[in-house]
Amino acid sequence: MKLENEPLLDTFRRAPRCEWCLAPNLHGLDPAHIYTRGAGRVDIPENLVALCRSCHSAQGARNGPSIKDLELLAALRLGIMPEDIYPEVCRIRRLTKEGKEPRR
Repeated sequence: MKLENEPLLDTFRRAPRCEWCLAPNLHGLDPAHIYTRGAGRVDIPENLVALCRSCHSAQGARNGPSIKDLELLAALRLGIMPEDIYPEVCRIRRLTKEGKEPRR
């Protein structure tokens, strides 16, 4: 059910710095999904943050930024409210599941 938006993912890989620890991008960043594949991952800017490998690994091990932290980072970047992130991810997931083309 996931979307495969390679140009968008590449944009996050080439971000200038980690959005969590602000470390400069020396070796490429990970486009980290706020709501992961098991939660219906979708590749949209609202569901992605650029994390260095260390922060991404810590986040996956539950020792790094929380979902709420990542929502705040994405919301600040996009100029929206953090509480708008999850409904948009759900909307795109629902449309994708129904086989409809999401309007952005």
